[in-house]
Amino acid sequence: MIRNSKVVGLVGLFGTIALVGCSGVERSSDDGYDSQSSAVDEAAATADYAAGKKLIGNYAERVRYAAIINQATLGNPRAVYTLYMIASISDDPANKRVVLNERPCRLDFKATQDVSIGFPDATVQAIGALQSTLDVKATNGQVTWSRSTIGVPFGFRTAPGQELTGPIPTSSSSSDVIDLDADGHPGVTIHVAKKLGFLGNASGVAYFAARINETYSNGTLTSRGNLVGKATTTLENRIFETHIKLGGSELPVDLASLPLSSDPAAADKDTIELVKQTAALSCADLQGTADNLFAGPF
Repeated sequence: MIRNSKVVGLVGLFGTIALVGCSGVERSSDDGYDSQSSAVDEAAATADYAAGKKLIGNYAERVRYAAIINQATLGNPRAVYTLYMIASISDDPANKRVVLNERPCRLDFKATQDVSIGFPDATVQAIGALQSTLDVKATNGQVTWSRSTIGVPFGFRTAPGQELTGPIPTSSSSSDVIDLDADGHPGVTIHVAKKLGFLGNASGVAYFAARINETYSNGTLTSRGNLVGKATTTLENRIFETHIKLGGSELPVDLASLPLSSDPAAADKDTIELVKQTAALSCADLQGTADNLFAGPF
């Protein structure tokens, strides 16, 4: 019995050694595979970063978004929203990435149904500088790029990191509402007008807060060094007050928001363009040269 126990013990011991040995071989194989995979990933990341650095420079930027304003009071007009910005792409060597720096200059709405919505340039420029990672890929000699969604609060503040998800205030008395254009009214002031046929023109102002969410995708590099791609935009907003007059009399218009949805009939207008410049531009420079940079008027 004692000898049998020793035999069993030896068998168990050798079996354990064999299992450990086999396990060790498997780990060595996995480690080799992981090392190779890591080397490939690192090489790809290095190539992507090198491609991104070739984009460093100054740009004029235009983002367009075709939308339907779902507001029966205005006739549910179609509109093209156009945001003009001065931009640059800079290096961030510590994180081996390139950064897209944008500064809004002007926001235009071109609408049907004889509706016009105006944003003063000073209001748009008060948004200030925006910064985000530009994701550049180099594959088979082709450069592609994208930019993950960023949120831009407009007339209200959010907690850091909550720009995309922080709720838009529903009341002008909220402590999160800011007078972005410093005109003494809550949020942002926009100018609204609509032609009413023989009745004349109704016009006035609305005070509101909004968030612009922008995503850039399917980006490519042109032979001239310009960047083009698809822009996906959403514009959330909350209107605090409206004051619309017709012939000197204020109309009983109470708009809670101007809900926008994508216009599938004009999806080709949902674009982002970054046009390479030899030197940094100011917003005044952009306004003076935009007609020669982009298709269509400033």
